[in-house]
Amino acid sequence: MARGVTLSMGRALRTALAALVAASAFCTGTAQAQAWPNRPVRVIIPFPPGAGAENAARLGARSPINAQRDFVPVGLVSRLPFFVVVPSSVPVNSVQELIALAKSKPGAVTYASNGNGTAGHLGWEILKRQLGVEITHIPYKGYAQALPDLLGGRVTTMMADLVVVGPTIKEGRLRALAATSLERSKFLPNLPTMAELGFPGYEVTVWFGVFAPAGTPPDIVAKLNGEMRRYLATAEARESYEKLGHEAAPSTPEELRAQMASDGEKYGKLIREANLKLE
Repeated sequence: MARGVTLSMGRALRTALAALVAASAFCTGTAQAQAWPNRPVRVIIPFPPGAGAENAARLGARSPINAQRDFVPVGLVSRLPFFVVVPSSVPVNSVQELIALAKSKPGAVTYASNGNGTAGHLGWEILKRQLGVEITHIPYKGYAQALPDLLGGRVTTMMADLVVVGPTIKEGRLRALAATSLERSKFLPNLPTMAELGFPGYEVTVWFGVFAPAGTPPDIVAKLNGEMRRYLATAEARESYEKLGHEAAPSTPEELRAQMASDGEKYGKLIREANLKLE
């Protein structure tokens, strides 16, 4: 798991997570007699350092891999909202003013994201389609690369999580305009949601989950899920994730599978209709 999270995890969950690589061995028949769990797992974080993915320790890789086919859900770990922000140098104080600026200068207003196909990209594309305005997408390899250009005013706006934009919001270098969750964020409770601002049902949130290799025996998935849920229900877990701008979100494997299906339908429809090119 990620650096800040691993150190605070209970022994049982750390041991259970260490078994994900071992789980695939059970399917070969060569490790039937081995006790489970019995070896460490290599965690792949498919984003540059400093973003929410590193801290939340998302398992799996963003590649040609088919998540539905090649992995089985174990459970959700955490959820987090994004925030619409602008640099303090941009003379807008609300989403409505940002929209008015975009309408007055079609194509001149730009938004940064951490890459094509990411939540920060798709969230803006949903909004653009609702608004009928042209806002130009500037994709970066990661938020670490995008943030300096946003702070310098070279791009107009961005959607990102609190780990990325929280410090500069506190410093007054960025201005937060709205949260992208359906309900107000506990981290910035005075900030309205996009739904409150006239976009009913608008929601762009990020979740992190744990998956095991396809074919992992159900009893192993159940054991790992149980250890995860026990840890995520503790005050220690809640406090640890809140420091990252996340909310601990224990779930069943079935709930994670339903989340994947819902997001696949929602964003798949957008990608097809808008003819978006993903990385």
